[in-house]
Amino acid sequence: MFVKPIGHDREQERMGLFHPRYLLLVAIPVTIYWAMETPEAPPPQLSDVPNLNLVRYDVSGKTAKEIRASLNANGPWVEDYGRRFDALADWNFYWDWPGYGSASCDLTKAEVTFKAKVVFPRLVGLEKLDPALQSKWTDYVSGLATHEAGHFSYAYERQQIVEQAIANSNCSEADRAAQDAVALLAANDPIYDRATNHGATQGAMFP
Repeated sequence: MFVKPIGHDREQERMGLFHPRYLLLVAIPVTIYWAMETPEAPPPQLSDVPNLNLVRYDVSGKTAKEIRASLNANGPWVEDYGRRFDALADWNFYWDWPGYGSASCDLTKAEVTFKAKVVFPRLVGLEKLDPALQSKWTDYVSGLATHEAGHFSYAYERQQIVEQAIANSNCSEADRAAQDAVALLAANDPIYDRATNHGATQGAMFP
């Protein structure tokens, strides 16, 4: 799903666009657990994403059906859709430059920063499950991570488009130019979701 970017944060004198990405699997309401003690390591696809804030929420169960029910009950709640999802991700660009907001700014010294965040499931007691179920879960989170990382990497690898848009603009129009550049990158997300059936073709299905 694609949600329009919102807002900018003048309190920090930075522009930022917020791009939530939702994996469309199954849904229902949440408690996100922040404790990190578990034998399940972060998927390498997410560990490799630059400036990534990985937030884990716990799920449990001894059977595939129980685990699916736990995902449905504990996945991140998205108010705009009134439902829960298996994973929630967003990527952001922030920018700033000397004299931001003034007519005498210096766009040659503009700084653009990319950040990403994903809320991702973690299965408690994974090591105690039947090996076949462990394998099924491992394949699922690998596919889920691959899908989410695809959203992040597309934008990150094209950061120069945002930088160039600012450099080619002027003090009064640079913010708008950067927003337009980010909107261009964000337009790929629904295309990517349709092409992958929201990760289903990449193995992001459980069970």
